[in-house]
Amino acid sequence: MKKTLLIALILFVNSLIFGQENENTNSKNSRFFTQFDVSIPFKGNPNRNETYVNSQENTNKNWFVPDGINAKIGYGIQENRWIGLSLHTGIDWKATEKLVAIPIFANLGLSTSVGNNLRLTSQVGYGKGFALGRGNLSGAYKKISLGIETDADLILFAELSNYDIKVKNFESVSSFSLGIALRTF
Repeated sequence: MKKTLLIALILFVNSLIFGQENENTNSKNSRFFTQFDVSIPFKGNPNRNETYVNSQENTNKNWFVPDGINAKIGYGIQENRWIGLSLHTGIDWKATEKLVAIPIFANLGLSTSVGNNLRLTSQVGYGKGFALGRGNLSGAYKKISLGIETDADLILFAELSNYDIKVKNFESVSSFSLGIALRTF
């Protein structure tokens, strides 16, 4: 009886020690996260360097002008701070195409360290996009982004995205965006 009690006690203590070791290892290497990002899509300025009828020059000499706003949120898991898989949704407004769409997509992210406090981050997403206010208009959604991530889990990124949705004379709607993302663990 004493032997059985001693073996049970040793097994119990070992399982507590082993359980704590795994918990600490998992918290460092594999973490669940929530990501929120906001970005501004840009388009080429069609009025750049134009002269008006009254011979007055256009003061807007910018190459690109804002063309809407995007906001997305996602939830996923990241392993060893270098590979992550997540599910995202959000809302995108493209002003030129007069399109408001909701993407739902899976996102694969890779982050590699480029310095003490910086990481180079790339993300690829694929899913489905649904246009709001246009009946049952939907199509494939694709995105790719490249950014810089800080130790505070703040990401500054450039993104290319595409909706395979036919709007007006466009076979698909694509955009180039600059944005900021925040990841919380």
